[in-house]
Amino acid sequence: MKKILTMVMALALVMSLAVPAFAYGPGEGETLDVKAKYNTSTSTPTIYSVDIDWDSLTFTYNEKNTKTWKPSTHSYTTTTTEAGWDKTSANITVTNHSNAAVTVAMAYTAAATDSGVTATLTGGSKTLAAGVENQAAKADSVTGTVTISGKPNSSVTANGITVGSVTITINK
Repeated sequence: MKKILTMVMALALVMSLAVPAFAYGPGEGETLDVKAKYNTSTSTPTIYSVDIDWDSLTFTYNEKNTKTWKPSTHSYTTTTTEAGWDKTSANITVTNHSNAAVTVAMAYTAAATDSGVTATLTGGSKTLAAGVENQAAKADSVTGTVTISGKPNSSVTANGITVGSVTITINK
């Protein structure tokens, strides 16, 4: 009996290993669909375009003098009647037309000269947003203002001297 029971169990074990496979496929006379697909991808490279616009950074100090002749000494007496700068400030504007943000930093460095003139820079540093498609008039910008003051001494001539410099740094 053990042999029969062992044979039945072995037969049951062998039968359990046979797994039926079910597959579905077209049969004779069936219709299959033919499909077409379309994929597209667009790359957008970063284009940097930044405008820098500045007023003239040449400032002229004008003095209007009146010379009066003194007959007794045969000399002139000079009297200053008007004095001042032709303008006291100039703007530097950076506008971002890029399709990516940029960071703008303006810095002023005074020249190593004793001219009696002081210049300063205010503003001019900002992260400018990327341009918006079809809205060029709304491009982000930043303005720095150079201001001059003081009375020039004799080292400042009609040809002019450099009293400082502005450095504009643009980073992506």
